[in-house]
Amino acid sequence: MDKELLAYLNGSRDAVHCRFVLSREVTPAGIEHVFLKIPDTDICLYDFWYNPKKNKCGGTPKHTGGKKPYVKLFIQEINRLRDSGLTDEMVGSLVRLVDNIAWSTGLLVNKRSKKALKFDDMVKLLGLSRAQASRRIKRLKEVGALQQSEEGYVIAPNLIKKG
Repeated sequence: MDKELLAYLNGSRDAVHCRFVLSREVTPAGIEHVFLKIPDTDICLYDFWYNPKKNKCGGTPKHTGGKKPYVKLFIQEINRLRDSGLTDEMVGSLVRLVDNIAWSTGLLVNKRSKKALKFDDMVKLLGLSRAQASRRIKRLKEVGALQQSEEGYVIAPNLIKKG
């Protein structure tokens, strides 16, 4: 066996330049069992399972990993907006909507379909009449606590973050 390879196997080297045999066996389901072997020996350095159909991008987490979800309220920013006319009722309305905030974007989405909330959806979540909800949403937009983008309604990220 090559000295460099032996040093790698013993852990005294982190890299080695030599010849290997990389092979795989594919199951009927398409999952691959991959082997890295030293040529002309029965020594298998590594073997692992690989699923080529599995989504490779990490993306955002879809759940909290068993931890209870939480929301951060940035009190200083809320107090700053109080000077601009943010009332306790408006803060309460924002808190009623936090269960529907997307993790990374702050976009208000339907929990099941993950589609952006429409005005009628927000009326139901707020538990107000259409006229009251319209006034409340308009006022939240005026003070900068709620923004409406092309994608939908977004809670200002400097006020509330979901975790």
